[in-house]
Amino acid sequence: MGNKEMLEIFVCEDDDKQREDVVKIIKDYIWMQDYDIAFDLASSDPRELLSHIFEKQEDFTGLYFLDIELDSDINGIALASKIRQIDPSAKIVFITTHIELMSLTFDYKVEAMGFITKDNNKMKEQIIDCISVAVERYLNIKKDTEDYIIIKRGFSSIKLNVSEIQFIETSEISHQLLINMKNRQVSFYGKISEIEKLNPNFYRCHQSYVVNIKNIDRIEKSNREIYMIDGNKCHASVRYLRGLLSKLEKLQ
Repeated sequence: MGNKEMLEIFVCEDDDKQREDVVKIIKDYIWMQDYDIAFDLASSDPRELLSHIFEKQEDFTGLYFLDIELDSDINGIALASKIRQIDPSAKIVFITTHIELMSLTFDYKVEAMGFITKDNNKMKEQIIDCISVAVERYLNIKKDTEDYIIIKRGFSSIKLNVSEIQFIETSEISHQLLINMKNRQVSFYGKISEIEKLNPNFYRCHQSYVVNIKNIDRIEKSNREIYMIDGNKCHASVRYLRGLLSKLEKLQ
C-alpha cells in the first residue's frame, strides 16, 4: 500500500465462473463508492495467494473472500489460518455450498466475519454488506502514529491522513466543502465552522477557509495569502490573521 494506507480485498475460488462473479460484484461496488479500499488479487490457487501477501512485506489489512472447498491440498479454512499468521488483522469471509463446515472455523480459530452460501439470490447483497462492515471496522481501528479524520459521504466513510490535508474551503455548491490534499481534492457536505474541531492542527483563518497549520510554508502579511508546502495557497482575513500568526509561533 506504500504511503497510502487502505483496506485490500483478495479472493480465492477455484471455480472460474464463480470467481469472476464474485470479483465483478466487488469491483462494481468499489467503483460506485469512495472508500479507501482496493481490489488486489483473485486466484484459484491458495499457495499463490499466500505467496502474494507474504511478499508484499508491508503493514496492511486484507478482506478475504475464500471458498472452503478448493482444488488443492489446502482447503479454505486451513488457508484462512495461514493468512492469519501473515495478516493478523485479516477480515475473512467464507463463500461455500457447505454451510455445515462453519463449525470447523472454530477448530482452526480463524474468527470469520461472515459466511455466504453460493448461488443464493442474496449473494451480491451479502458480499456488499461484508465489504461495508469490513470498511467500517477498519476505519474505527485504533489510530497509529499518524492522525486521521473520518468524513461521511452519503452512506460511505473516508479516512483521511491529516498530514496530507493542506486546507479546507467552501465550495460554490451550497453546504459543500472541499478538502485540498497533497495529491487530490475531496468534496463532502458539512459546515466550515465545525471543521476546526476535527483536529488541533486545523485553524479557521477566513470565513471560507480552515488551514492545516503544520503544512503552511509561509504567510504573506501584505495581502494575507497563505502558501502551503505543496505550492497551493489560501487566504486569511484580518479578523483571523493575528490568531493564526500566534498559533504558528507556538509551533516553532
